[in-house]
Amino acid sequence: MYKLKRAAAIAAAAPLLLSACDKGGEDSGGAGTDYVVGFEIQGAVQQFWTGETSAENLCIDLIDPTDKVFSGGELLTLASTEVAADGSFGFTGVTTTSTIGLLMLADDCDGGDMYMGLATGIPSDTVNALDYGDVLSDQISYVVTQETVATFDADLAAAGYTGPGLEVEGAIMGWIISSADLATAGPVDCAYAVPFSAETTCYYADGDDSDGLFTTDGVPNTETRAEAGSFYTCPAATIGTYTAEDCNGSEYYEILAGSIDGLAQFVRIPQITE
Repeated sequence: MYKLKRAAAIAAAAPLLLSACDKGGEDSGGAGTDYVVGFEIQGAVQQFWTGETSAENLCIDLIDPTDKVFSGGELLTLASTEVAADGSFGFTGVTTTSTIGLLMLADDCDGGDMYMGLATGIPSDTVNALDYGDVLSDQISYVVTQETVATFDADLAAAGYTGPGLEVEGAIMGWIISSADLATAGPVDCAYAVPFSAETTCYYADGDDSDGLFTTDGVPNTETRAEAGSFYTCPAATIGTYTAEDCNGSEYYEILAGSIDGLAQFVRIPQITE
């Protein structure tokens, strides 16, 4: 049986390049002044399904998906780097601001078939709080192996999914959790995602993969199970706002998300606790 981990929400982003004069601190000029252009983002790559560190033949991009989300254009790569042997990575000199967040996209360096691209989000309020010289550390960018994708495809087919597969159509996948505070959040029983479009169908893992991850005695699961980390996935997910509901009548945040062909987006949907 697989062990599930939890992760951060997906988000999109709108970049605005700034000059050194726009964000320079108190000392804005004069001889001998050292300027630090941009901020840094540091973190590590993990396999979201097992929590194991991934690094082999793995590269990571920092992405602005604004044009893709709002006008159907292309993803904009702001920075790229190879993942170190210990799974760590770092982006330096980042000078973008954000309206709805940034994406970290981990995938094969050479276009190979070890991984399926998985995008993990950094929320806009986190990005916009950064000043030049700041370091945003301890970011986790998740990745999904092709072995896991093959398991998902087979078990989704057993649950009634008839599409050509996640590698073709893409998906959103993640957890429905009890709080936006990731330090205290836990899985939620009897919750289900509410997609942006009625054309999108979501599937829910249970704690027994002997009869398929997304079915129980041959019947598709219709809600999350805490013993499976409240994991859900929505293949070919229409881009828009996603939220959740549960059997207790709890309210959940709305998250902007959606599929991109050949890529998965990692999305956690937190319960509103305030």
